[in-house]
Amino acid sequence: MVYLVAVIYVGISIIQGRSMLMQKKKAELAVYLILMLIALAYSYDVMLDLELPTPGMLLKLLFEKPSQWVFPNSAH
Repeated sequence: MVYLVAVIYVGISIIQGRSMLMQKKKAELAVYLILMLIALAYSYDVMLDLELPTPGMLLKLLFEKPSQWVFPNSAH
C-alpha cells in the first residue's frame, strides 16, 4: 500500500511537472513539488500511524505561553 501511494504521487507529479516545464513555470513547479512532498509525508503519517507535527500542534506551541499570561487561572 505504501508503494502504491508513492507511485500515484510520482505519477501525478510527472504529469503536472511535464506541463509546467513546457510552459516554463519553474517557480510554480518547485512550489508544487514541495507541496506534493509534504502531502506524501502526511499520507505516510496516516498509513503508518506516525507522529508528524500538525498545524494545530504549531498553534498550541505558539499560543500556550501567552494564553497562560493573559488567563493565569484557566485550566489547559
